[in-house]
Amino acid sequence: QRPRDRGHRHPAADMKLPKIQLVSSQWVGPEQVAHALQTPERRAGKPVVVADHGGQRETVVDRETGIRVEPGNAEALSAALGALLALSPDERAIMGEAGRQYVVSRFSKRGLQAATLNVYMRVFAMQGEPA
Repeated sequence: QRPRDRGHRHPAADMKLPKIQLVSSQWVGPEQVAHALQTPERRAGKPVVVADHGGQRETVVDRETGIRVEPGNAEALSAALGALLALSPDERAIMGEAGRQYVVSRFSKRGLQAATLNVYMRVFAMQGEPA
């Protein structure tokens, strides 16, 4: 006889998301950037602290959608975390939502398609101009 489903859920389903997201690596490749853009924190609109290099630089507008810090600088990292945690919940929500919208508009499939088409349109427009 099969056990009855008692509504069990994955333990992580009951966990609350953190107030912020931290991506503090000293080396970031394309796969790490892609992963960082897909995290539940980013999708939920949480502000982020990132190391200011590579693709991470493109995903965060400093002090608007999160905070960028010098890679390997523990003091800057600590200050950035403190700054985000010192914000009110409403201020963190505003920054996090700005970050979510920024990522969706630029790094979603549709956002990347629109950016690519925009490049093509500019190239084609330049071909009609004298050199």
